[in-house]
Amino acid sequence: MRTDMRTVPFTALLIAAAMSASGCSGEIENAPNEVEQTNGTVAAVLSGRGELSILSEAMTESGLASVFDGPGAYTVLAPEDAAFDALGDRSAALMEKNQRPVLVALLRDHILPGQFDATSVRADIRRKGGPVQMRTLGDTMLSFAIEDGELTVSGERARARVIADEAVIASNGVVLPVDALLELPPGE
Repeated sequence: MRTDMRTVPFTALLIAAAMSASGCSGEIENAPNEVEQTNGTVAAVLSGRGELSILSEAMTESGLASVFDGPGAYTVLAPEDAAFDALGDRSAALMEKNQRPVLVALLRDHILPGQFDATSVRADIRRKGGPVQMRTLGDTMLSFAIEDGELTVSGERARARVIADEAVIASNGVVLPVDALLELPPGE
């Protein structure tokens, strides 16, 4: 965990990050029909999706759920339950109070400032002629690419497939389900 990130309140990080450029256009292009749109918040979307129940619990345990219930513009790369299950016992350990800083850091590495749906990210990749990089609120650089026709996102130590047909555009952001954790807790 980066010690300099512990001293800055998370809300301040969200505000600062949302105001900074992120490397992607930020414009949400016309989303394909399979993308759901809702008036609910990102927090409501996470809590209402069975395949995102562990992430929803993690957001609540870390205190981040309330941030995603208010105004803002965020893109959450939402690991499905199977991604957490792949951690085995380490997944349950992340929910313990003494692991809260680790959990918060892990979650911040799955949050982008601004709203980006899969269609707009694909368009940016095509415009650029290759991968597009974006920095998370955890200060991790992620790289989006199209591999075998699928949108993928990679961190320093992990790669995930974006499950675009399960994406939801909420009132204050976008939830893009992914099939793996992008960063792993220490010891993984």
